[in-house]
Amino acid sequence: MKNVMIAFVMIMLVSSMTYAQDLAKLKAFDFDAHRVDETMTLEGVEREFIVYVPSRYDNTVPTPVVFMFHGTSGTGEKFWNISRWKELAEKETFIAVFPTALKHRYYDEGVIKNKTKWNDGKLETIAVDPTTLKDDVNFVREIVDYLKTNYNINDSQIFGSGFSNGGNFVSRLAVDAPDIFSAVAASSGSLQIEGATPSTLIPYYLSVGGAEFEENTGEPVPADPADLVAHPFLAERLAGIKTTFELGDTYVSRVRPNHISLKFSENLGSGDNYFIFSIVKGLEHRYPNGTNNPAGYIAATHYWEFFQNAVK
Repeated sequence: MKNVMIAFVMIMLVSSMTYAQDLAKLKAFDFDAHRVDETMTLEGVEREFIVYVPSRYDNTVPTPVVFMFHGTSGTGEKFWNISRWKELAEKETFIAVFPTALKHRYYDEGVIKNKTKWNDGKLETIAVDPTTLKDDVNFVREIVDYLKTNYNINDSQIFGSGFSNGGNFVSRLAVDAPDIFSAVAASSGSLQIEGATPSTLIPYYLSVGGAEFEENTGEPVPADPADLVAHPFLAERLAGIKTTFELGDTYVSRVRPNHISLKFSENLGSGDNYFIFSIVKGLEHRYPNGTNNPAGYIAATHYWEFFQNAVK
């Protein structure tokens, strides 16, 4: 038993040293040297996005792409800095894209605000002037065309991640652009379009924060996955997603120290897609980057694993 404990401690020490070394390398790495800031004019408006091209990019090899969509009031710049996607792109050799939404005047509990927001399907119901809304789905399609022109990208490995309003928008892309995206992952945001019918069914991931759940419900997160699925705060949202992606109620659960995950893979239609739902221990309404939640949960790492499994 003593030898087992010593071996365990040694493994933990080596893992900690490796992690510290990786962090030191990342801090010393010049990410800006591989950053490309781009603009394009669509519908008479200038649109902005940042592209990260990893140092090991090889233009003879088709390269995966991950989009990161910020939340309300955010920018591509902000999520370039905090999401951990550029760091993972460098490690795993994929291209990361950080677009910025347009500013819109909209009603929020009776107050008019003017902040960046993606046209997620709900925006038109709260916009002060809905006629000013632009086609963000087309913006994404134009970025993909830009990438195809300038880089060798893998058409079968284009993925999307989004936070809050960006999570709503990436969910819309799963419905309106499944011809482009092979899988999407939303954090604290989900599909806002009722009765949506995707032309192709793709894998979908949704994660929410445990602290966010507790703040909204005044209750602790249920420890039993069955109670979690049945909880009124989640039941309607989960049911809508399962209906949209033609999935049944059967799921497989995994309870881990920092999160609970449920995988719905009972296909009711012709697809072989699936839906993963996770609730992260102690996470508030934030895009989890490992430093902003007590669980140390990093969305980019979990979503990248999900994306890779989605295309196997």
